[in-house]
Amino acid sequence: MAEFLASRNLVFVIVFLVFVDLILLVAFISAIFQRDKRNSMLRRTLTPLTEPAIIETAKTILAKFKVTNVSIYVTRPDTFRGPPALTIGISTPSLWFSDRMLKELSPSEIGEIIGHELAHLVKRHRIKILVIGLLYTLTGLDLVFFTISRILPIPALFLIGGLVLILAGHLLVVPYVRRGFEFDADEIAARTIGNPDELASALSRLNGLLTRSSQRGKGTWRKWGASHPPLSERISRLARLSSKTSGQ
Repeated sequence: MAEFLASRNLVFVIVFLVFVDLILLVAFISAIFQRDKRNSMLRRTLTPLTEPAIIETAKTILAKFKVTNVSIYVTRPDTFRGPPALTIGISTPSLWFSDRMLKELSPSEIGEIIGHELAHLVKRHRIKILVIGLLYTLTGLDLVFFTISRILPIPALFLIGGLVLILAGHLLVVPYVRRGFEFDADEIAARTIGNPDELASALSRLNGLLTRSSQRGKGTWRKWGASHPPLSERISRLARLSSKTSGQ
C-alpha cells in the first residue's frame, strides 16, 4: 500500500511539474511578445534610414544574406541609450543603428556591421539564447521541487544543484553562448560579404562608440559574465580568417 501511494504521489508530482513548466513556458512566450510590442512602440519614435549610399550598401548586404523583410532605423542618444548597433524583435525584426555610428563609419564599414547583425538574425541566435536560459531555469526548478517534495529519495545536494543550475545558466552559460555567437556572427558576415579586414576595421572604429567596455583590464569573473568578447579577440580572429582566405 505504501508503495502504491508513493507511486501515485510521484505521478502527481510529475504532472504538477509539467503543468508548472507549461505555465512558465506560456509566460515566457508572452513576455517575448510583450517586449516585441514595446519595441514596436519605441520604433515609431525612430527615424528610418535615409542616407542613399548606406541604403544601397544595405540592399546589397541584405541580398547576400537573402533577407528582405528587415527594416533599418536610426537611434539618437537622447532617445535611446543602447549599443550603437543591435537587432530588435523576433516576430518583426529590425536593425537599429546609432546616428553617430552612421556619421563616423564609412558605408562599407556600416555594411559589415549590418552583415554581423544579419548573421545573428538568420542563425536565430537570440531565440537560441532565450531557449537555453529557459531550459536551465525549468530544469533547476524541477530539481528543487523534486528535492523539497521528498517523494523520491533525492539527497539534499540536488536542491543546491538545482539552484546552482539556475544561477549558472544565466550568469555563466548564457553569457558564454552569447560570446560564442558574436564570434560566429563575425565569421558568417566575413565569409558572406567576403572582406574580413573591412569588418575588423569597422569593429576597431566602433570601439569608441560602445556604451560598454571592450572588457580590457576586467577581472576574470567579469569576463566570464560578459555578453560580448573583447574586441581585440574578435579582430584577431578576423585577421586569422583573412590570412586563411588570402592564402587559398
